[in-house]
Amino acid sequence: MKAKVIVAMVAVVLAGWTAGTARADFSLYGSEQLTVNGSHVNGGLYNQSKAWVVSGGGVLYLYTNNTSTVNISGGTVSQPRAYDTSTVNLSDGSMSRLEAYDASTVNMSGGEGTMLYAYDTSTVKMSGGTVNDLRAYNSSAVDMSGGTAWTYLGAYDTSTVKMSGGTVKTNLYAKGTSTVAISGGTVSWLVPQDSSTVNISGGSAGCLVPLDSSTVNISGGTVSSLDARNTSTVTFDGQDFILGTGLSLKSDRVLGTGTLSGKWFDGTAWAVNISRNDTSATIRAIPEPATLSLLALGGLAMIRRRRGR
Repeated sequence: MKAKVIVAMVAVVLAGWTAGTARADFSLYGSEQLTVNGSHVNGGLYNQSKAWVVSGGGVLYLYTNNTSTVNISGGTVSQPRAYDTSTVNLSDGSMSRLEAYDASTVNMSGGEGTMLYAYDTSTVKMSGGTVNDLRAYNSSAVDMSGGTAWTYLGAYDTSTVKMSGGTVKTNLYAKGTSTVAISGGTVSWLVPQDSSTVNISGGSAGCLVPLDSSTVNISGGTVSSLDARNTSTVTFDGQDFILGTGLSLKSDRVLGTGTLSGKWFDGTAWAVNISRNDTSATIRAIPEPATLSLLALGGLAMIRRRRGR
C-alpha cells in the first residue's frame, strides 16, 4: 500500500511537469540559497549552496554536488542524486529514487521513499520515515536507529549496516563480505549470504536463515527460529544452555533440530527453535569465559587426583 501511494504521488507530479507547468531549471553556486515551492524539472546545487524543498515544491531531477545541502521538508523530489561530500536531509515529503555517491550523506528523519541506494563511501542515517527498498553498496554505510524499511534492507560488497532501532518489515540481506550489526529494532527475516558477517547483540529477529559461508555471532536479543544451511556458522555466546528434544552437543557444536535455550551474560533468558541444521553447517554454543575457566580448573584437579593415586 505504501509503495502504491508513493508511486501515485510521483505520477501526479510527473503529469504536472509534462503538461508544461514546470518552472525554469535552477542551479545554485557559491553560498546561494533557494526555497523551492513550485515545480521544476532539473535542479543543481554546487559549492556551499543550500536549497529547501517545502510543501508545494517539486523537482524531477535534483543533483547535489561538492559540499552543498538540500533540505526536503515537504513536496516531492522524484530522483535526487547526491555526489561528493554533499548532504541530503529528508524530514517530510516524498521521493522516488535517491542515490548517494562518493562521500555524500543522507539523513532521513521522516517522509517517504521508494528506493534509497548508497554507493562508494556514502553514509545513510535513518532515524524515522519509511522507505520500501534501502541498500548499501561498495564501502558505504547505513545507520538505522528508527523508521521502517517496508520490503528490503540490503548490505552488499564491503558495506556496513548498523541497526539500533526501527523495523525491517520483510527481509534484511547481507551479501558479499558485508557486515551487519544489530543491537536493537525488529527484523522479520534475516538472511546472511556469501561470506558476510552478522553480529547480533540486541533487538529481535523473527527468522534467521544463514546461507553459503556466512557467519553469525549472537550474544543478545531474540531470534525466534534458526534455519542453518550450507557451510554457514552460527555461534551463541551465552550461559546455562539447555538442549531440547532432538538436540545433542558434541564439544561445543549443536547437532540436530529442536529448541535451544539459555541465558545471555546479563542474565536475560532466551530460546530459539532450530528448524534446520545442515550437516555442513555449524551451530556452536559457547559458554561464558568464567565457566570455561571453572571447567579447566576442574579438569586440572581431576588430573592431580589421578596422579596422586
